[in-house]
Amino acid sequence: MNFTITRTSKYNIFNIDENKLTSEFAPSLKAELILQADRKKSIICNIEKIDYIDSSTVSCFLIGDKLCKDNKNQFIICNASEKTLDLIQTTKLNNLLTIIPTLQEAKDFILFDELEKEL
Repeated sequence: MNFTITRTSKYNIFNIDENKLTSEFAPSLKAELILQADRKKSIICNIEKIDYIDSSTVSCFLIGDKLCKDNKNQFIICNASEKTLDLIQTTKLNNLLTIIPTLQEAKDFILFDELEKEL
């Protein structure tokens, strides 16, 4: 699986550079999300290049979300395609996962969340 990670003091941006995420990539995706969540920062999962995901990918996203929440951080999916959003909505997981339209809005969401924690 091809990806890049941009690290900041408040969050890490996990940019996935694949067109499709299927069960073939699930083990490496899960391992990387576990590693990133262990860094005790919020994760922005930028999936703008992905046109297709399957249920194993969604399962990995749920694991990333749970690990981040266990550490009182955010797990955000941004730049999801219509096909990806349809799958997430069909499985009703849009009620569990935080999905934000753009990367900038995801960054703002985390910064606002950090400000709320400080108050």
